[in-house]
Amino acid sequence: MVILNPEGGGTIAGQYNGKHSPEFRHGILNGGNFSRWICNDLQRELDYESLHYTNICPELSNVSECTRVQRLNSYTMAFDTFALSIYTGTHERSGIRILGNIRERSEEIGELLYEEMSINMEGWQMPVEKVCYDLEHEHSILKKPKCPSFVIYAGSVDLYYDYSRMINLQFQESLVGALFNTIKTICQRSGQD
Repeated sequence: MVILNPEGGGTIAGQYNGKHSPEFRHGILNGGNFSRWICNDLQRELDYESLHYTNICPELSNVSECTRVQRLNSYTMAFDTFALSIYTGTHERSGIRILGNIRERSEEIGELLYEEMSINMEGWQMPVEKVCYDLEHEHSILKKPKCPSFVIYAGSVDLYYDYSRMINLQFQESLVGALFNTIKTICQRSGQD
């Protein structure tokens, strides 16, 4: 089972309270909205394939990281359970960054995630960095779960190069495709174990 965690920024009383882009040519891109679009499209693909998942942040408003970690850890951790957090960056270098924790099967999942991302982002000229396992202590969503957990920073909303891709539906489909292929492959491997 995969546990999905979209970025926490959301709209409360008509006010968006998360990361967002400057007023670029095509308007402002809210990081929380982008992350939810990716999770929603991914959930649809998982539903079609009858692959098990849960979304620990279905609300449209911000949910604290502490609450997200509690929700994540409330699930029984089976051998094939892992978590994917879809975030956006700000003031970062361009491209896709993946952070992971060290648990059983983390490196196997991380390697596959990196490969799928690299393949799907190649046509978009979005660099994909290898999975970094050295920053677990900085993120509760990586440090506290008992299962493999990954944070995918799917571009920086304040860099026009990334923004111009992130607002493109085909780019979003490529990103969802990479995540879906990773989840499906891990689920198939688990079924064979």
